[in-house]
Amino acid sequence: MRFHRHCWGFSHTIEAAALLLAEHRRPGDIWRLWQAITTSFDTWCGLPHGLLFAGGGTTRTIAYVVGSGHEQQDNLLGHLQELAEATDDDVTTLLARRRRYYADVLREPGTAPEPGDG
Repeated sequence: MRFHRHCWGFSHTIEAAALLLAEHRRPGDIWRLWQAITTSFDTWCGLPHGLLFAGGGTTRTIAYVVGSGHEQQDNLLGHLQELAEATDDDVTTLLARRRRYYADVLREPGTAPEPGDG
């Protein structure tokens, strides 16, 4: 996040880090994810905001934030309420989709699976 505060543009390194954090599915990690998203204009535009629901979907995430007393509680709650509802299954789908994206990006050229290889 420090790097992204002082640079222009979006580097996928911050999304890869946010994805790794979101994979743990811990409600308390929402503050780090929120910090990553709000680091800069570019991270705001580039990071999937659905990662904020990694700790339990919309209902559990909002309940966690409401009970947190965190200094960013009101800002985050306002934003969460603007996002589309997300269930645990929606979060699982988002994480899997982003994981596949990075697996494809990191695959060596010429080693992509053939269609139908699953």
